[in-house]
Amino acid sequence: LDASVSGTSRPFASYIEDMLANLPQETVAFMIRASVLDSMTADLCRAVTGVLDSGELLTNGARRQLLLEPLDSDGQWFRFHRLLLDYLRQRLLASYPAEAAELHRRAFGWYARHELWTDAARHAIASGDTDQAIEWVARCGMTLVKQGDLLTLLGWQRQFPADLMRGQIKVRLAIAWGMALAMRFDSALAMLQQAEQDARAHKTAEELADVLWECQAVRAVVLALSDDTAAALDLAEACIERPSADAWNTNVLSNVLRFARWKADDPDGVHAAPWIPYSFEEDRRNVFSSVYRYSLLGLAELDQAHFELAERHAQDAMRLAVQHVGPKSGAAALCAPLLAELQYEQGRLDEAESWIIDRIALIDTVVLLDCVLQTYRVLTRIAVSRSNIEHAYALSAQAESLGYNRKWDRLVAAVLLDRTRLYVSEGRLSEASACVVRLERLATNSPVSGPCALTEIHRDRALAQAELLFAQNRLSDAADILERLQREAQAANSRRMFMQLGTSLALARMASNDADRGLLTLRGVLEVAASSGAYRSILDAGADILPLLERFKASSRCTKALEPCVERLISGCQRKSMSASPADAAAELSETLSPRERSILVLIAEGQSNKEVARLLGVAPETVKSHMKNIFIKLSVERRAQAVARARSLGLLESS
Repeated sequence: LDASVSGTSRPFASYIEDMLANLPQETVAFMIRASVLDSMTADLCRAVTGVLDSGELLTNGARRQLLLEPLDSDGQWFRFHRLLLDYLRQRLLASYPAEAAELHRRAFGWYARHELWTDAARHAIASGDTDQAIEWVARCGMTLVKQGDLLTLLGWQRQFPADLMRGQIKVRLAIAWGMALAMRFDSALAMLQQAEQDARAHKTAEELADVLWECQAVRAVVLALSDDTAAALDLAEACIERPSADAWNTNVLSNVLRFARWKADDPDGVHAAPWIPYSFEEDRRNVFSSVYRYSLLGLAELDQAHFELAERHAQDAMRLAVQHVGPKSGAAALCAPLLAELQYEQGRLDEAESWIIDRIALIDTVVLLDCVLQTYRVLTRIAVSRSNIEHAYALSAQAESLGYNRKWDRLVAAVLLDRTRLYVSEGRLSEASACVVRLERLATNSPVSGPCALTEIHRDRALAQAELLFAQNRLSDAADILERLQREAQAANSRRMFMQLGTSLALARMASNDADRGLLTLRGVLEVAASSGAYRSILDAGADILPLLERFKASSRCTKALEPCVERLISGCQRKSMSASPADAAAELSETLSPRERSILVLIAEGQSNKEVARLLGVAPETVKSHMKNIFIKLSVERRAQAVARARSLGLLESS
C-alpha cells in the first residue's frame, strides 16, 4: 500500500467510522487503546488495556474481518491493518490524550518482563521516559546491531537529546557499530571520538583499554567499508591479536580481514581468517556477522568461478537471515545480490531479478559496496538483455548517484565502465570517450601501490579504454590492454574475470585476422567455463560471440570435452537473438492479461495481500488466488515478487 495513503483521510476514515459504529462501545475503546501496539497478543493487550477478555476480542475481530490480521498460524499474534491503525491512533490522541503515555509505559513494562528489549525501548521512547529508554537501549543496542536491524537503532538515536547521551559509553559504542555498518562513516567516527572521551573521564585503566580497543575495531570496519582495504587490513591484524570476551568483536574483525585479503588477491588468506563458531542460539543473536561471513566467502568463490560453492555459501547466508530476522531484513538484503548474480550467471534472469527488485531500497541503505555493485550490474544487464536500454541508463544513473553520495569511487567507476559499453553498443563514441576521461581522472585520484579494492578502478579504466579502442578499430591496442589485464586476472586467481577478459581478447584477435591466436585464447576461456558452468560471463561479450563460437566448434581447437559447453553457449546465443523486444512482449502480454488480472497485478505491486486485494475489488480471496495463478502462468513465474519484477521490466505497471 502506498505509504502516503492514510487511514485518517477520506474516504478511508468514513469507511472505518461506519465499521466501528456497528461495534459495541467497549470494543471500540479496546481497539483505540490497543493501537499503541504494532502487534498484539492476548496477554500483552490485557497488560496494556486492562481488558480481561482481550483474547476473545482479538479472535472475534479477525474472524469478522475487522481489518485485523493474524500474524502466525496459531492465531496468537495479530495486527491492525495499517489504515485502521492510522485511524485508531488519531482517535487515541483525540479521545484519550492523557492515557497515551501510560499505555506505552504498560507496553514497555510487558516487553521488559519478557526480555524483548527492542520493543521495550521503542515504547519507553514513545512514553517520554527517556531515562528508561536509554537504559534499555544500552541492553538491546548491540542486539539490534548483531541482528542487522541498523535502521531501528539509528532511528532511536535521533530521538535522544544530546545531553542524555553524555557518559553512555555502551550506547555510544552500539550506535557507532550501527552507523559504521550502515555506511554512516563520518557519524560513526564522531561517535567513537565521544565514546573515547567519556571513557577517559569515567573508566578505570583496564576498562578504558577495552573501550579503546573496541573503538579501533569499529574503525577497521569503517576503513573496510569505505574501501581503504589496505589500511583496514593493517588495523584489523593489529586488533585481532588481542582476545575479546565477545565473539562478535573477533568475528567482525575476521570479516574485515576476509574482505581486505580478498581485495589484496590473497584467496588463501580469505579462508585463513580466524572465526569463533557460534552455537545455534548465538547464531540467532549474532546473525549479521555470520551472514557477512558467508556472503564474503561466496563473493570470493564467485570471483574464482566456483559457482556451486558460491551458491552454497549464499544459500547458507539467506537461510540464517530468513530463519532469525526475516526475508525483509538487512541481513537478507546483504546476501540477496550474490544469489541474484549467481542466478544471472545461469541465464535465469527473472529469478535473478526477483531476489533484489523488492529489496532495492534496503540494499541502497545498509549493504556493502560490492553487493550494491552486484545489484545494479545484474539489473542493468538484465535490462540490456531485454533490449530495454532506457531502463539500463536509468539504473546506471541511480547507481552513480549512490556512489557519489557515499563517496564510493569504485562504484562510480563500475557505472562508468558499464555506461561506456552502452554508448559503444549504440555507436555513441564521443560520449563513450567522455566516460573514459572521467575514469582516468578517478584512477589518478586513487593511486595504489598493490592489490586492494581501489585497484578495480584502474582495471575498469583500462577495460573502458579497450572497449573504446575496439570500437575505433584500433584492435591491436585493445588486444594489448586485454592481454595484460587477463594475465593480471590469472595471477590473482580471478578465474571469472579471466574468462570475461579472454572472451573479449579472442574477439579482438579474430577481428584483427589473428584467427589462430583468437581460437587458442577462446579455448582457454572455454576450459574454465566448462568446469565452472559459466554462461552469461561468455554471452555478455555481445552479438559477435555467436560466429566466434561456431567457428571454434568447426576448428581443431574444439575437443570432445569442450563440445557440450560450446553447444550450450551457441544455443544460448540463438535463443537470445530470437527473443522478442520488450515492446513486443509487453504488447503481447497486455493483450493476454484480462482487465481484472491487470488490476490485481497493480495492487500486488503496491504491496497488498490477497485479502486486501479481495476487499478492495469486492471479490472473494479465493477468486484473487485463482487470478494470481493465471498471472503466474502468463508471466512464466512462480512467485509474487517475480510477477511484479517481470511486469515492471515490461512496462506493464506504469499506471501503478
